[in-house]
Order: sequence, then C-alpha cells, then structure tokens
Amino acid sequence: MESLSAIAQTSIHLSRLAEDLVFYSSGEARLIELPDGLCSGSSIMPQKKNPDALELIRGKCGMQVGRLVGVMTTMKALPLAYNKDMQEDKVPLFDAMDELSICLRVLPPLLEGIVVRRDEARAAAIGDFANATELADHLVARGVPFRDAHHQVGRLVAEAIERGVPLEDLSLAEIRNHAPAADETVFVDLTVDAAIAKRNAVGGTAPARIATRLAGLQTPAAPERPLGEIDVRKATVSDLTEIKRLVDLWADAGENLPRSEEEILHSIGEFAVATDNGVVVGCGALWLYTPTLAEIRSVGVDPSCHGGGVGSRLIEHLATIAKDLRIERVFVLTRVPRFFERLKFRTVSVNGLPEKILKDCARCPKKHDCDEIAMVRTTWPEPS
Repeated sequence: MESLSAIAQTSIHLSRLAEDLVFYSSGEARLIELPDGLCSGSSIMPQKKNPDALELIRGKCGMQVGRLVGVMTTMKALPLAYNKDMQEDKVPLFDAMDELSICLRVLPPLLEGIVVRRDEARAAAIGDFANATELADHLVARGVPFRDAHHQVGRLVAEAIERGVPLEDLSLAEIRNHAPAADETVFVDLTVDAAIAKRNAVGGTAPARIATRLAGLQTPAAPERPLGEIDVRKATVSDLTEIKRLVDLWADAGENLPRSEEEILHSIGEFAVATDNGVVVGCGALWLYTPTLAEIRSVGVDPSCHGGGVGSRLIEHLATIAKDLRIERVFVLTRVPRFFERLKFRTVSVNGLPEKILKDCARCPKKHDCDEIAMVRTTWPEPS
C-alpha cells in the first residue's frame, strides 16, 4: 500500500508537469515546441501536432490513484493480521510499477527534446501587468507599508489599463502621482530580468539559484591522471590497506556498505584488484550466495581513474570468475544502472533475490530509504 501511495503521488506530479507542458506547447501559448518523435499528427487536421506522450502520462495518473484507492478499500475492514484478501494487491501493484516505469523512461528524452520559444516566453512574461508585484516590492523597500503599496499599485494598474500601456511606459511623474515613494530605479525593478533575479531564496527561480542547484546535481569531475597498463588480478593480503581505503571512500559517499578491516581480511579471497603500474586503483568482490547465484559487491575505483575503464575491467573479471565456477547468474545492487546495462546486466525486482540478501541489507545506513536497483547478468551458460 505504501508503494502504491508513492507511485500515485509520483504520478500526480508527472501529470501536473505534463499538463503544464501540454499548455505551453498549445497554439494559445506557443512557449515551447515538443519533439516530433514523441508526438503524432491528426487524422483530420494536417497542421495539428498531438502531444501524445504527455497526454498518456497525464491519463495514466487516474488509474494509478484508482489502484491505490482500490487496495486501501480492500484493507480498510481487515483484522490486524494476514488475510487472504491481501493477495489481491499484486495485480494493481505490478501494473502500477509497469505503468510508472514507462512514464519515467519516456519523460527524459521528451524533456531533452523540448525547444523553448524564448522570444514568445519573454513577451508573455512582460505582458498582463505581471510586474505589478515588483512595483509594490519597490515601494515596500522604501518604507511604504505593503497594504498601502498594494492600493497605490492597484490605482496605477487601473490607469495603465485605461490608457492601454504597460506600467513601465508610465513616466516617473505619473507613477509618483499615486506612489510618491517611487524613485528612478523603479524602471529597473519593473524589468523581467530584475524580477526573476530577485527570486533568489533557496528553491527560487533566479538564474544564479538555478545554476547552483544544477551544479549540485552534477558529480564533480575528479582530477584525471594518465593511466598506464591496467592489470586486474586476485587480491592478496598485501592489498588490504588499499582495499580498505577504497571501501571506506565509497562507503562514506553512501555508495557501498561499510566493511571493517577484519571483515575484508576474512574475505580477501573473494576480492580482485585493478592496478596501474603496480598501484591499486580499484577493487571488487564476488560473494557466493547459492550454487547458482553470486553478488558483485564492494566495487570501488579511485576517483582519479574514473572514465578509464577500470570499473568495467573489474566487473568483467569477476563475471569471468563466476562463469569459470559455473555460477549461472551474478547480481549487483546499484545506483548507476546505465553503467551496468552496458555490461549486459538487466534490471530485476529485489524481491526475487534470496531472503538472506535482504538480511544483509539490514546493515545498510539507507535500509529504510533504499534507492538501489537490483540488476542481474547471466554468466553460464553464456546467453546465445
């Protein structure tokens, strides 16, 4: 039920975003152009461009909310124990997950393909006295109580409407007739650029605030150093210190589980290391859960070597070991699924993994807010 609630809330957010984009792309607004690949033409009107993907994202929201309401209705009168009625949650849950997955996969290419009509957007921002609040703020900054500023600006807007001109076309003398505290800087405050720049609070839309937010979402580029001949080999006890360094580095970053030096020492036989001119620059371990399933874990690469293929070499090395042992599948729990997709892993439900794997998750600091994705690769026999 909690999963369906999260899915329904996410779908509501997606639906509202879709509705905004549908309107922005409409003939009335004409603020953006949607990518042709995610739209269709009209069977009657040759000039029409239908925002199919956005309308479907918006349309699926109702079903997602309905699935949640359906399960809640089933649960509302059940005793506080397991009842067979509860098995009826499977169909709506799995359908909801599938539908949300489709929406989330469609949205990124759609957003990346949007073309903003900047001139039209700026004209829309200037029109309809959208800068009236800026004039009130200008007055408040000069000691006028907001209630009085509100009335003064209201009278100025009424005069501008009567004359058919925007506020910024009024002269300073005309503005001072109703708002005596206004000064020469009022015309700067009335511009679109100034209005947007003032929205500089946390979460605001000022360009500087947006740039800071985008920078925070990007992984800082690690200083690169030229790589020599990368060698991947079985770890030895002499590698313990460097393995612990890499494990701690990525555990502190929240990417791996923390492991003690004693724990690493006891499982040193499961580890492989990547070396560059004899220096350890990466590590990873192959942990056997069942005769047919193993986990690739504790994978870490020195930040100075990112982008040099070290991680891929480690994963392939560990997968080859699993193949040689005739282990049918290896899995990972990861936050970087695209990296593992390139290495022939596919996404699966974590609930399909053995129960003792989930018990290991109890050690994770994020166990109550897990954002890792389970991915599996077939190692033996090799898929045709």
